[in-house]
Amino acid sequence: LRVAILEDAARRARTLTRRLLTFARGSNPIRSALPVEHLIKRAVALSLTGSSIRPELRFSPSLGPVWADGDQIVQALTNLILNARDAMPEGGTIEIECDTAVAKAVQPADLAPGPYARIRIRDRGLGMSDEVLTRAFDPFFSTKAHGTGLGLATSYSIVKSHDGHISLSSAPDGGTIAELWLPLAPAEVSPEVEDSETDSGEYPAFRGSALVMDDDPTVRALLAEMLGHLGLRCDVSAHGDECAEMYREALERGRGYDVVILDLTVAGGKGGQDTAELLRAIDPDVCAIVSSGYSHVPVMSDYREYGFCAVLSKPYTLKELRLAVRVALQQRNQG
Repeated sequence: LRVAILEDAARRARTLTRRLLTFARGSNPIRSALPVEHLIKRAVALSLTGSSIRPELRFSPSLGPVWADGDQIVQALTNLILNARDAMPEGGTIEIECDTAVAKAVQPADLAPGPYARIRIRDRGLGMSDEVLTRAFDPFFSTKAHGTGLGLATSYSIVKSHDGHISLSSAPDGGTIAELWLPLAPAEVSPEVEDSETDSGEYPAFRGSALVMDDDPTVRALLAEMLGHLGLRCDVSAHGDECAEMYREALERGRGYDVVILDLTVAGGKGGQDTAELLRAIDPDVCAIVSSGYSHVPVMSDYREYGFCAVLSKPYTLKELRLAVRVALQQRNQG
C-alpha cells in the first residue's frame, strides 16, 4: 500500500512537471526504440475512454519502432486526439492511421531525409478556418471557452524536439487532419518490449545487490525500499566519494554490486557523472544508471555516450525502476 501511494504521488507530480518543462522547451526527449502502435493505443485510452467517440485504428504491417520519448509522444498524441474529440460534440469516429514514409529533400521541408512513422489523426467535426489554422500552434491561443491554449502548442514543441514534423489541414465543416512524422529508430537499436508483469502489483524479483548514491536521505530510503521490493539487496551512499569507497570495498570482499544508481546532481559533492568515472576506474564493467529530475541535460538524453547503461527520470514509479534495472543488466550482459 505504501509503495502504491508513493507511486501515485510520483506519477501526478511527474505529469505536471513534464508538461511545464516541455512547454518551456527545456526538456530534451529521453529516447529509446518504441513500438509506435503502443504509443497510439495509450493515447487513445487516455483521451477517449468514457466518451461517445469511437476510434478507428489502422496500422501498416511493416511499421518499425520510433526513436522517441514515450511519455512525451503519448502526451503530444493525447492533446491532438482530445482536440479532435472536442470538435465532434455529437460523437462520431476518429480515424487514426500510421504507416512508414520516407522524407525527401523537399517534403516535408523541415525534415531530414530518411524513414519516418507517419501518423494521421482525422476527425469529422466542425473544422477550422484559415485564420484559426494559422494560429493553432500558438501558445495560449484557443477557440474553447475554458481552454488554456497549451495543448497543441505543447504537441508542436514535443514533435519538433524529436526532429519530427507536425501539421494541420482543415476546412469549415470539413473536419481536420493532424499529421505527424516521427523518425524511426536506428537499425542497430533493439526496441524495448512491454513488461511481462501486470498492474496487479506482482513484479518478478531480481537477484543480486544494488548501490544507490543520492544526497537526499528521503530518496535514498525510498529507493532502497523499492529495490528491496524488486528482490535486490541495497546499500546507500550520500555522495560520490562514499559511493566509490563502498563499491571498492565490496569488490575486494568478492561481493561486487550488480547495479549502481547515481543521482546526477549532488549538492557540495561529486554527482553522478563524476562518480561514474570513479567507478569505471575501479571496475571498467560497472553497471550504472543515471537518475535526475532534469531531463534537459545532455547526459540524460544521451546517457550511453556518457557510459551509463540506463536512465531513470525522477520522479519514477516502481515499474519504471524495474524497467531501468532490467535494461541496465541486459546492457551489461551484452557488453
